[in-house]
Amino acid sequence: MEKENKIVKFCGVRFRKGLYFCGQTQPSHMGFIFAEKSKRYINPEKLIVDLMPCSNLLRDIKKVGVFVNADISFIIKTTALLNLNVIQLHGDEDNEYIKTLEDSFSNRLFIKPEIWKAMKVNEANMMLIDLTCADRILLDGANPGSGEKADWEIIKKNRPSKPFILAGGLDIHNIKDAINELDPDGVDLATGIETEGFKDLEKMEQIIKIVKGCGWTFSNADTEADELY
Repeated sequence: MEKENKIVKFCGVRFRKGLYFCGQTQPSHMGFIFAEKSKRYINPEKLIVDLMPCSNLLRDIKKVGVFVNADISFIIKTTALLNLNVIQLHGDEDNEYIKTLEDSFSNRLFIKPEIWKAMKVNEANMMLIDLTCADRILLDGANPGSGEKADWEIIKKNRPSKPFILAGGLDIHNIKDAINELDPDGVDLATGIETEGFKDLEKMEQIIKIVKGCGWTFSNADTEADELY
């Protein structure tokens, strides 16, 4: 049975070759990390230049900006510059921060982006998930970006009612099991689609093939036009 409107996000794209690979494989979302301490950091001004020559290939892929305890003014500026569809918060941002961020977009001319809140999988956090005012939750491993697998047993015992995206150590070897066992609303991969730190087209193609084989479909028909870049 088909499962519609799922999310397949390829994250940590930082080189033009990776952008072209996203264009070839067509995930629903691609993520860019704007936290300078991350090994996958990319400068927003550099990214806007890299996006231009491949904009047609990427037209139907939603853009996710990943921020860590960032100034809200920087998030707004970057969202406007890149026409981001999603803001993913990966730090200590609480509901007050999220509501302030949402209010900051209320009088803007561009489309209001979704807000996702990333949380590490542990017993304490699972008790807090349904209290967050973010649009979606991203469940990650203990060391985000490391390729370390999240604790699936904790997720099974404390499944959130809010839509969640599964991250943390997903790759071509375990993603089918993740989908079948946890039935997430989406999956997010970075390390699992890389070889020696660079995006790997073959792995990206395999991931798309596997998730489609699980009956997942993902449509980007509602993505806004990309004339801003």
